[in-house]
Amino acid sequence: MKNPIERFGRSNPLTLLPVLVLALLCAVPPCALGQEGELPHGGLTREDFVRAKGFVGGDKDNNGELGDAATLSERYDVLRYGLDLQVDPSDRSIAGAVTMVFASTYEGLTEMIFDLRQTLAIETVGHMSGVLAFTHEGDSVTVQLPAPLAEGAVDSVVVQYGGIPTPPLVNRGLMFREVRREHGGSTEDLFPLVANLSQPGYAQSWWPCKDRPDDKFVMTMTLTVPEILTAVSNGTFQGEAPAAPGWRTYRWAEAYPIATYLVSVAISEYVLLSEECATPGGSDIPLRNWVWQKDVENALIEFENLCPMMGFCEDRFGPYPFQGEKYGHAEFLWNGAMEHQTVTSIGHGSFSPPGTHQWLVMHELAHQWFGDSLTPAT
Repeated sequence: MKNPIERFGRSNPLTLLPVLVLALLCAVPPCALGQEGELPHGGLTREDFVRAKGFVGGDKDNNGELGDAATLSERYDVLRYGLDLQVDPSDRSIAGAVTMVFASTYEGLTEMIFDLRQTLAIETVGHMSGVLAFTHEGDSVTVQLPAPLAEGAVDSVVVQYGGIPTPPLVNRGLMFREVRREHGGSTEDLFPLVANLSQPGYAQSWWPCKDRPDDKFVMTMTLTVPEILTAVSNGTFQGEAPAAPGWRTYRWAEAYPIATYLVSVAISEYVLLSEECATPGGSDIPLRNWVWQKDVENALIEFENLCPMMGFCEDRFGPYPFQGEKYGHAEFLWNGAMEHQTVTSIGHGSFSPPGTHQWLVMHELAHQWFGDSLTPAT
């Protein structure tokens, strides 16, 4: 096999114009279909959101489709999340702590409301003053703050929780799957995959958060997984280290504002394909693609124009929005892809036949500017 860096071409970005046009056209059927013919991008609007969220506990008839417990969550602004999670594919469980740092946007804030599906259980809500009282009704969690917060005051809580994150809909939420080691191989020779698809409001099905796209934040992600697996997330890799026997911890940090539906984890037996991309516009962008061993050869073909695609987008849209961070992909079981910030989740069907899905690679790359850095307002 050639060195992956040598396999990535440097063709003229201007030749990619038809690819961009096709990518934009494929935002509608049939090109952008996910599994079972579904559209990955729904038709929800801000008006839909406000209408469904006019009272505490709203949106229950919609299976949480719109996310966010209630419009009362507008009374605070999330500044940062710190997720520290252990993910166990053997029993499909998740457990850990989420730190929420927030600023009050309301004079005299006495409680904070956030989202978490009832399929997951909160053990405690911690605060620097001690353990706080909370209620978990429907998919809404209401925490009683120890003292009223002035407008602009910053505070934080730590939510300890765990359980089995039941998918809210088919192919949504945190998905625990098994993958055949070889194409057409034995169903007895499998390895795990854990990956999420949270769009539009399903982050709450696997972690406690204010699940709405108009309150962005920075974040850290610490994932402890079985030691045979690799754990990938948004932003910059901060390192890995052994944990308890048989486990390993991976740390990631997203330094740019991100929305809940763009937070990603992808955990599997991955091979890392790396390239250092220097664009004509002067950006140095690490390209990192995590794929299964059986798809390495086809993936090298599918990603061979990723660097010139990046240069093309920079020429049209401006510098890569997440300067200093990577861009790449993590393979999961899906027929389409999802533009998770800095690390698109790309479906296994995108590598076969080889060279047939560069329109999809371009489409998801363009989303880093339009959809991720600039999120939809309606």
